Amino acid sequence: MSDPVLIVGAGPTGLTAALELSRFGIRVRIVDKLAEPFGTSRAIGVQARTLELLEKRGLSEEMVRLGNPGLAGSVYGGGARVFRLDFTQIDSRYDYVLFISQAETERILREAVAKQGVMIERGVELVGCRRTPSRTTPRR
Repeated sequence: MSDPVLIVGAGPTGLTAALELSRFGIRVRIVDKLAEPFGTSRAIGVQARTLELLEKRGLSEEMVRLGNPGLAGSVYGGGARVFRLDFTQIDSRYDYVLFISQAETERILREAVAKQGVMIERGVELVGCRRTPSRTTPRR
């Protein structure tokens, strides 16, 4: 049996990678240096394409239920609006940016990876790595 894929960090990206790899039967080991997940948000929302991906995994419905759709956004500079983004022009059934706490997004993803049998090793930090030759590694 091959070594698992090491995923460092149990944020949205690491959790999504673990979810997708484990779906294909690829063993993963996910570690995070934090003893507990953050209880606060470090991101403002989720884009339409991300919701489309999560919909295929049955995860978008709960996120949409918990979040708030943002239909437009403006960028200001020097006290005046520089431009306005109209998210309703996105070619998706999710024609908005979903404002949802990163803590909620991570919770939903943690539950999904747990259903795949993937456990997060907390309090484990990657401090370095090196490549060692193996019989399967071609020599140059």
